[in-house]
Amino acid sequence: MSGLVKLKLFHMGLIGVQTLPEDFGHLQNLVELHLYACKNLQTLPQSFGSLQLQRFQMNDNHKLEMLPEGFGGLKSLVDLHIGNYSIQQGGLPSDFGGLSTLTRLQLQYNYMVTLPEGFKELQTLVYLEMHHCPNLVDVQGLPWNLEYLDLGDCPKLIDIPSLRKLHCLKSLILCDCTSLTQLQDLNSLDTLERVNLSGCTMLQNVTNLNHNGAL
Repeated sequence: MSGLVKLKLFHMGLIGVQTLPEDFGHLQNLVELHLYACKNLQTLPQSFGSLQLQRFQMNDNHKLEMLPEGFGGLKSLVDLHIGNYSIQQGGLPSDFGGLSTLTRLQLQYNYMVTLPEGFKELQTLVYLEMHHCPNLVDVQGLPWNLEYLDLGDCPKLIDIPSLRKLHCLKSLILCDCTSLTQLQDLNSLDTLERVNLSGCTMLQNVTNLNHNGAL
């Protein structure tokens, strides 16, 4: 595919490929990639991290359970969306924190239990969606510059540690986190504009809330 020297946008969906060609990483003008409902897709090539992608969206590829090492080499990536029950625990590579330009990340409907090591290195990240992750129990290591955080419908999540370090946070969505028992340091977040705690039936320790579950 390296001969497609002018290719900037690539959509691929509803086809039976198991992997992308190894020279896929040589598409140096490719800035936007969408992979969706490729039911047999199992791997991405090791050259993937050589791309100059700015936006990557991947949904409903249920056999693709992990991203390749070198994925953190996507130094131009701004917007990443990986959803609909594909990524398992350990599915994000060790260099994931190397995505030094990433500002928007959507990881909803996945099977991760904890955040990967190095996740807190995503210091340009301001928008994070990880709602509907049924196995998520620990979000230790959230990047400190987040402005929007959605962890709604994560039924095993018990606490949000180090909440006070999210000094830029404007929106916090934790609705239907039915195991959440406490929120520490919520009052220290003077940038908060929106909080949703609806359906957090086990939550016992929060101050300064009205009857609608909002600040």
